[in-house]
Amino acid sequence: MYKFFIVDDEPPFIRAITRLIEDNFDQIQIVGFAYNGETALKKIKENPPDVVITDIKMPKMDGITLLNRINEEMSDTRCVVISGYQDFNYAKQAMKSGVTDYILKPIDRKQFTAVITDLLKEIAGLQQEHEERSILQLYNGKPVKTEDLQRYFRYKKYRACIIQNGLYSSNYSNAAIQPIKLSSFNAHCQRMWQLSFPKKNQIMMVFGYDTHINSGDINQFKQLLDKDITLCLSNEFEEISELKKIVSMLDEIIRYQLIIGKSQLIKAEDVADEIYKPLIDNNKSKKIEVLTKAENFSSMNFLLMEIYKWFVEWEAEQKTQFELEQAIKQIFHMVQRFASQAITVDIIKEFEKQMLTAGTFTDLYIVVHGILVDVFEQYILKDYAAGVGTIEKEIDTYIEQNMNKPISLSSTSEHLNISQPYLSKLMRRFKSLSFNEYVTKKKIDAAEGYMQDYPDMLIKDIAELVGYEDHHYFSRVFKSITGETPSVYRKQHVK
Repeated sequence: MYKFFIVDDEPPFIRAITRLIEDNFDQIQIVGFAYNGETALKKIKENPPDVVITDIKMPKMDGITLLNRINEEMSDTRCVVISGYQDFNYAKQAMKSGVTDYILKPIDRKQFTAVITDLLKEIAGLQQEHEERSILQLYNGKPVKTEDLQRYFRYKKYRACIIQNGLYSSNYSNAAIQPIKLSSFNAHCQRMWQLSFPKKNQIMMVFGYDTHINSGDINQFKQLLDKDITLCLSNEFEEISELKKIVSMLDEIIRYQLIIGKSQLIKAEDVADEIYKPLIDNNKSKKIEVLTKAENFSSMNFLLMEIYKWFVEWEAEQKTQFELEQAIKQIFHMVQRFASQAITVDIIKEFEKQMLTAGTFTDLYIVVHGILVDVFEQYILKDYAAGVGTIEKEIDTYIEQNMNKPISLSSTSEHLNISQPYLSKLMRRFKSLSFNEYVTKKKIDAAEGYMQDYPDMLIKDIAELVGYEDHHYFSRVFKSITGETPSVYRKQHVK
């Protein structure tokens, strides 16, 4: 509602202006009137209106003096002069005093409504600027004048929410305010503001209500939920000055309650104070210590498999992002502590950078797995160089024993009891090939051997022996590796 104050020494004129406004503008409230400038100024100071409509000629304090005082002390208040005096000097003085418009009596209704309509648009823009600036100041913990809060935040109730897209990050960027059109979201409120935090993947929304908030309106917020969205909604509050405290509370709730890969609508009133219980207990801690100190390929691989089992357990129990972060950082700290060689990479910082790309528990495990494999790679190289690593022989043996069957990364990693990402990394590290490329090479090598040992064997039968049911497809693969078809190869190389 916009507040108007009327000043005129003729009571019938004040009643006429009041009726004219009430008949044409639902959004205007007449908050007071006075018959002279002196009384008007006192009342206006007590309760600053958005607009003052005043006459010029009045007792005690005339309209020009009143306009000057308003312009000096309440520059945001707009003034309209309605006078029966057509003298140009009056109009000139009024304009110098910051008057928005000068209307002559008797009033033309169309002219009056047009002037007020334009004035309301101007006030709306001015109010929006003040509101947005104040919202930013409140969020940043900066003081806002009490009179500004009373003037520009006249809503009876407020509600705030934070929308978290993906994982929580404590990396704040400078907030930028973005007003939302009511058509884009129906919260049954009269005003909405939005603050964006791109580096946190977070949006804050504040809602102003002229009436009591209907508890059923909570369903309106569900339309904002999407995959991997967490929305935390505050209780209603009456003073916008509480915004910083409210938003900090919502941010903390998300920090502790967010579950990876799950859409959530969290109401602040439903969140109880909980004691955080670490996920890495004494038993898990002992395993990390023993397996890290062993410093060999087998122990490292066993630790990775154990961590994978823990992730499966944590996902089933719907552990929060905060709990997972603390557990993972504890694992990394213990690895750094018990490794005999100094770990030069800041694995905690690397984890914090990579974790925000994770959308599921599996994604998060892959991040942790990759970091630990990089840390433990020195042990792999040591075993390999010393000739005690058996993983290469085990891979070759498995392929040879299953040559006539489909061989996948999944089946091989399961047989060897190592993870798929780790097996892929091993192949790239020691063979400079992907797993599938290496298997294909082994199969074609075997096919060449069959041709040498059994010159009369049909190409179709050789294809089946190395796991290809379609001998035409086998021929294409063979040529892509050797540069020759099987039949040409046999003529050229088999004696």
